[in-house]
Order: sequence, then C-alpha cells, then structure tokens
Amino acid sequence: MSPIGNLESAHQARRITRLVVIGISLALVAAWVSIGYFAIESREARIAEEQRVLARIARVVQEQTHSLFSLIDYFLVSADLWFQNHPEADPRHDPDFLALVATFSARTNGRVDIRLVSTTGGLYYLGKTGNEPLADVSDRDYYQAQMQPATQGFFIAKPVLSRVTGLWGLPISYPLKSAPNGMAVIFAAIENRVLTMPFADVRTRPNGSIIVAHRDSTVLFHSPDEMASGKSMGNGELWRERLPVAPEGGYRVKKGTLDGRPRIVAYNTVPDYPLVVIASSVTDEVLEDWQNKTFALLGFGVIATFCCLLVLWRLKLSVSQFESIRRKFEEQANTDDLTQIPNRRYFVRQSTSEIERSLRYRRELSLLIYDVDHFKEVNDAFGHETGDQLLKAITEAVNKELRTTDMQGRLGGEEFGVLLPETNKAEAFEVAERLRKRVEDLALHSQDGREIHVTVSIGVSELPGHGETLDQLMSRADKTLYQAKESGRNRVAV
Repeated sequence: MSPIGNLESAHQARRITRLVVIGISLALVAAWVSIGYFAIESREARIAEEQRVLARIARVVQEQTHSLFSLIDYFLVSADLWFQNHPEADPRHDPDFLALVATFSARTNGRVDIRLVSTTGGLYYLGKTGNEPLADVSDRDYYQAQMQPATQGFFIAKPVLSRVTGLWGLPISYPLKSAPNGMAVIFAAIENRVLTMPFADVRTRPNGSIIVAHRDSTVLFHSPDEMASGKSMGNGELWRERLPVAPEGGYRVKKGTLDGRPRIVAYNTVPDYPLVVIASSVTDEVLEDWQNKTFALLGFGVIATFCCLLVLWRLKLSVSQFESIRRKFEEQANTDDLTQIPNRRYFVRQSTSEIERSLRYRRELSLLIYDVDHFKEVNDAFGHETGDQLLKAITEAVNKELRTTDMQGRLGGEEFGVLLPETNKAEAFEVAERLRKRVEDLALHSQDGREIHVTVSIGVSELPGHGETLDQLMSRADKTLYQAKESGRNRVAV
C-alpha cells in the first residue's frame, strides 16, 4: 500500500474509533439518563400510589368514625329525653333503660360502654349492685364541661386512663337535665384498644398508623401506639399549615410529629364533629421495594458501564497498537534499510512539499546531490559488506553536519540527496564543502584490517525565483555532479 493509502487508512481507523467512542458514550449517557429518570419517576409514582391508598384509608376511617359518633350522639340525646319522660326511673338499675343500653351496645358491636356520673362527681357503671360510686371523677373534663352552662352539651373529652379498669379510653359526655336519682352526666366510654383494633386490619404494615385526633390537636386514638393517646400534635405541619387551608389532603414530612420518622400522610376531617382522621406510612418502608429495584438497576448500569469502558479501553489499546504498527510500517516504507535515512520515495515527497512552500513564500532553497567516488572499486576490493558499512558511515558523518531542518535521502546505490531549506547557492556551497571534507577525513577499516579512505563528489543547484519542479532541480544538480566528477572528483560543483 502507498504511504497515501496508509495515511488514509489511519485516518479512517481514527474516524471509526471516534464514532465508536462517541456512540458508546452517547449510549452510556442515554442509559444513565434513563436510569435516573426511571428512578425519580418510579419513586414519585410509588409515593403517589401510597398517598392514594392512604386517602382511601382515611376516607373509610372517617366514615366509620362519623357513623360511630353520630350513633353515640343520637343515643346520648335520646337517653336524656327518655329520663325527662321517666323522672322516677333510676338510670343505674332501670330494666327498660338497661334494655335500651343493651340495644345500643349491640349496634356498636360492644365497642362503647355507657356510664353515669352523679351531681357530686361519683362514677357509676350500669347494672352494678349497690349505690356506692366506683370512683370520684369530679376532676375530669367530661364532668366539669357539663357543670358549666357555656360548655354543656355533646362533649368529646381528652383521653383518660380509667381509674377503674386502668385502660385508656375516650369519654363522650352529655348532661342529664332532669338529674334522675342524682345522676347529672351520662357518657359513652370508648376503650382505645377496642376502637383501634379494627384499624390494625387496614393500616399499612409494619409501621403505618391511623390516628383520630381532636381539632385542638389532641390524639384521641392511635393505632398501633395506644400510649400516644392524649398527646398533642399542634406543632406538626398538619395543624400549622394544612388544616387551616383544606379539610382534607395529603403531604409528606421528613420528620413525623410523634415518632420523628419520615412519613407519607393523608388526612380527612369528620363532618359535624371536631375530629380529624390521619392515615400515614413510613416513607422508607413504602420505598423499600423501589430501593431494591433501583439498586438492582444501578448495579446493572454500573456493570454495563464497566463493560463499555472495558471495550473502550480495549479499543483504545487496539488503536494505539494499530497506530504503532502503522507508524512502524510507514517508517519502514519511508526509510532506507541500510543507512536508516529517508529513501528516494519519501525524499521526493517531502522535497516536493518543501519546494512548493519555498515558492509560495518566496524563500531560498538549495539541493545537493553527492556520489561516492570509485565505490565499485571499493566493493570489488573489500567486499559488499564493507561497502555497506562505508555507506552507513558516510551518511552518519553527513547528518552530523546538517541542521534539523535539512534532510538527507538515499536516491539509489551510492547516490544521495541533501535538501537545504532557507539556503542560497553560496551557503549551499559552503555546506557541500564541509560535507566533502568530513567524508574525506573518514577512516574505515576492512575486515582484514586495511584502512579505507573514500571521497565524494557533490553537485549543487539552487531553486530559482520562478516556478520549478523537483525533477528540474534534481536534473540541474545531477549535471553539476557530473561536472564535479569530470573535473577530477572529490570536489563540489555549482
């Protein structure tokens, strides 16, 4: 293949390599953008799905809570009216009233107990023998609220720890206007564990929660943490920002009000009553499956990226090896095997380019052609191996006299050319004389120990100001070289 063909092949290989690198890089960028997009979108989709689930849970619990409180409201008002119509009845033991209570209890699936408080604050359970109170509850807010005209009526109290059962419960009180047998307050008691038990079946696992809170931010019921009853959530985002704006909605918090964990939240207010239902899930648990899939995808991306980088590395290595081999072959194609200086083809190509540059910019240039005198006799007398060593020694000696911008090349046999850019005829003559003298002073020994001295004849030609080709310049240098040989050899002719 020609040097031009080698150059074109190298350019084509580099172009293909660049295209492959660009293609793989773009593919990697696209893959990682896709992975990032999938990770973000799938995360948001998972959170949005969880918020829809929590909104449905909050709606269901809101409806159940509204139904239960409406039933309690209706029963307590009805009980007061019943006693107004039966002023002689003893609420603690009257069989007709106890039958009403049993019917009500059945309607609530046994989740609500009805209790009485006397005008002096004594607590009574229905159907119990004896007339002594079980405890003094005159300090409880559900009793005190009914003793004040401003707060009398259907009153949802704060959760209390029962002094009789030792369990958390929620009292909902109502005044008995006729005070039958000294009973001033009737209230429905809902034990926390009884009400939150159904919540356990609908809340998200393992650490999702369902809360029923008063509008004043007090926790009334909490599943699964019964001990949270009575705590305030007033410093949370829901009471500070959400409830004043919308009666229902969903949001995310980095730090839950009660447990400090990041949560996804849905809330809904209960119509007709000062209640708020809150359903929430722990964000980390919701995103656990997403995290596993994302880590798997990231792992695949890392492996794919590593493989692509390995391919690119191997490709770069192959290209480097190819380039090294190409340069080696190109160097071999352009270098004379014996003297290791440019061969005729490379010398001609480079000289042609230099002549074009000199003509374009009107710069001086000269050419030397030298020939080893009587070289055939040296070969005949000492052998071709000695002749080869002699040529190598001559070219090395000549190179030592040349500038880095000058170029020496073997034109064939014992004939050599020297291109001298930025050099006029007079300067070229001086260079030629130095080269001639340097060769004349060389001493080489043959294999049998004899000393060999040789000389060279040199022809000099200068590039004229008008256009001239390399062939014309070399032809004039050949003529002057011939003149030098005709004039006795070991001399320079211009």
